Amino acid sequence: MQLLKTWFGIFKINEEGEVVECTLHSREDLVDSYLKEVEMGPINARGPTGPDLPHLAKSSGFVSSDEEYFARLHDFGIDLARRGIENSFTKDQLIVHAIKTLDDLDGIVNLLTERLVDWESIPLPNRDEDLIGSLAAGKITMDENRVLLEDYIDENMRNVAPNVATLAGPLLGARLISITGGLDSFSKMPSSTVQVLGAGKALFRHLQKGTPPPKHGIIFRHPLVHGAPWWQRGKIARVFASKLSIAARIDFYSGTLNEDLLVDLNRRVDEIRKAYPNPPKNR
Repeated sequence: MQLLKTWFGIFKINEEGEVVECTLHSREDLVDSYLKEVEMGPINARGPTGPDLPHLAKSSGFVSSDEEYFARLHDFGIDLARRGIENSFTKDQLIVHAIKTLDDLDGIVNLLTERLVDWESIPLPNRDEDLIGSLAAGKITMDENRVLLEDYIDENMRNVAPNVATLAGPLLGARLISITGGLDSFSKMPSSTVQVLGAGKALFRHLQKGTPPPKHGIIFRHPLVHGAPWWQRGKIARVFASKLSIAARIDFYSGTLNEDLLVDLNRRVDEIRKAYPNPPKNR
């Protein structure tokens, strides 16, 4: 007795090549049924001693003709490929694409705004004013799309990386995930690397020319860092990066919000502010 697994069903075949028992997959969820069988064991392309698959599909009642078999096989292959593509994109990758789109949109809007301001200073005939008005309306539409993108990033960050979003804010958190290539890579980075993410040029100058090493990278955009006095920024950036590293690990492995992280971060920042209220005298 042989067990034959195919993309459309499971068959028990005796030594004479006859089908003894068959279980056909539902036509509505062929891909799901197929993937479940793949997890349990290999799928046969053709039975060792049994009939070929088109004949087996017809004799079992799955299809009524060779043409229908190959048409369904074609659709199944497309659906399976589409599922593979969908599964290859994790939710954090959607955030990466969204934040990159937001940055691209910002660049376009800024350039268009500068051009419109330049044109407004020039006396124009009516037909040109109509064109400028149309371009201005396009800018307004892009501004509205930017708000939609921000809302999308905010919602997905709080679902996918709630701890990073809580500490850094949704937009800065999304940029950190984008720079690192994804939440998986982010969760494996030491805090010393997180601290200088986005400071590649300054780090390169330090290595090549011996300039002072950067104390912070893109995390400088956070109010805790850029709002601190210059002599506290490095220490606060170090603590902030440490908490972000922990947050990324929690988000990647569990995805549950740990409210103690933010409390502990604020406590450590307050300690730094109290310990170093004045700038160093030797600078």
